[in-house]
Amino acid sequence: MKNKLFILLALCSSLAYAEPRDFGLAKLPDMPKNSEFAETANELPAVPNPNQGEWLDLYVNETHTGKPRILLDSLHILPDRSVRYLFNSRSASGYDNVTAEGLVCAEGIFNSDGALHKTFAYADLDNQRWIIARNAKWRVIGSKRNAADPVRRVLYEVICANNKILNEKQLRQLLIEQGSTARENRNQRSGK
Repeated sequence: MKNKLFILLALCSSLAYAEPRDFGLAKLPDMPKNSEFAETANELPAVPNPNQGEWLDLYVNETHTGKPRILLDSLHILPDRSVRYLFNSRSASGYDNVTAEGLVCAEGIFNSDGALHKTFAYADLDNQRWIIARNAKWRVIGSKRNAADPVRRVLYEVICANNKILNEKQLRQLLIEQGSTARENRNQRSGK
């Protein structure tokens, strides 16, 4: 009996391995199936002042203690269809942690829509310079159902769930309407 069970398990494991799957970890929704994502080079902007400019406070949820913010003027849609932006993960105590980041909406990640995220650099606010992230790679952050990164999930919901975004002006407007503290106020009024 044990021999039959062992043979059956060996056959099943070889069948499962026989067909490798491409989960599309580096593909864009509108690209041909066999195309790889080719990142567009983009220069870093000047290090921003976290207290000046058009920073938008993002609403994560009622229990999130930080104060994440995105610089609206920094939002850019590149030819590779990635969205680049400057992000401030301001702590509840008011300490600023500014990063240059990117987000790519991808399809086929474990049979659901998902996204790729990359941190390009960290701002040294005292010396007004960027510190390039070591070994920066696009990493899968999953979809809006993934609670592992609630701040990036807000960006995913606005950028990737609205995959009909045509330009940067529309993207900024959607972030203001759907990702900001204005959303928090609407949720409180509606009782959500």
